[in-house]
Amino acid sequence: LNPIKNKINFREFKVKTKPVAYSKLLSITGKEKQEYTSEWVLPFSKKAITVSSLSGSEIAILTPIFAKEMLTVNDFVRIFGLVFKHLVDKNKPATMEQWLKTINYQDVNHIYFALYKASFESTNYIPFLCNKCHNTELNKYDISEMYTLGNDSTKSLVESLLNSDTTSKSTVEEKFVQISENYAVTLRQPSIYTMNFENRVLYNNDNMLKYATIISIISFITNIYVINRQTNELIAVDTQPVQNDIRKTVKNKFRVYYKIISSLSSEEFQILNGAVDKLAAANNDIQITYHIPEHKCSRCGTVLPKENIENPMSLVFMRHQLTLLAD
Repeated sequence: LNPIKNKINFREFKVKTKPVAYSKLLSITGKEKQEYTSEWVLPFSKKAITVSSLSGSEIAILTPIFAKEMLTVNDFVRIFGLVFKHLVDKNKPATMEQWLKTINYQDVNHIYFALYKASFESTNYIPFLCNKCHNTELNKYDISEMYTLGNDSTKSLVESLLNSDTTSKSTVEEKFVQISENYAVTLRQPSIYTMNFENRVLYNNDNMLKYATIISIISFITNIYVINRQTNELIAVDTQPVQNDIRKTVKNKFRVYYKIISSLSSEEFQILNGAVDKLAAANNDIQITYHIPEHKCSRCGTVLPKENIENPMSLVFMRHQLTLLAD
């Protein structure tokens, strides 16, 4: 596990205390270390991504954030800011926020596994402690042994996506639904930005919990339109965004949309709610799970069962600590 293959004897080296610019020292150290890149799938967003490996210091920055019970908007800015930094995509949007608006919320864990894959794919060592004889072992596994594709349709989807272009698409699939004589909406699966940024702002206020159903519905709405039959136009309702202020922007949007949704009759509300429920149930056949493989103790033969991993970032942190534990 030690990445240093050629250790030096410090007694044989003289120390030059006068500093030299790093750019000039590259002639001695060679070129700057190239980042390893790897591809993985975001199945709910119907795309693949290429990401580069995290550095040790970046993993150290993320570790205390993921140790928290409840993450804040600022925590998500740090997390996905690093993700966006490591996204290798010549067509990626200009900002992290714009990119997150194109990614399905259900793909969060797949992004985290992509980071693990890029960072440790070639050094995928897993530690084991036998619960019977207390023997400790360190095994290396192929990265494909860390996940399970639950059905044939998922296997076909993953294969197709891994063979596709990993650059960002310029559009996101939306569906128009008329919900009343006066209003229509565009619906899409909630994005990471919606769920981890906008909704986190709303739920930061305990008084908003009573609006949970409406907030859930709004999560699927990209726009509400007024139907103008005289001009055959759909006019988007202004949600009064405030530049560089996500909290005011989100609260203004909720205030406007809540007023419109609250004006719907029972039948009209059910049209909207039914369309959202149908969209929420889509892609239920996608089954990708992550795990630590089953292991048989070499000393006593005890079989340690496969351990499911709910959050693949835990694999990143475990593997990051492994060199220290091995020493």
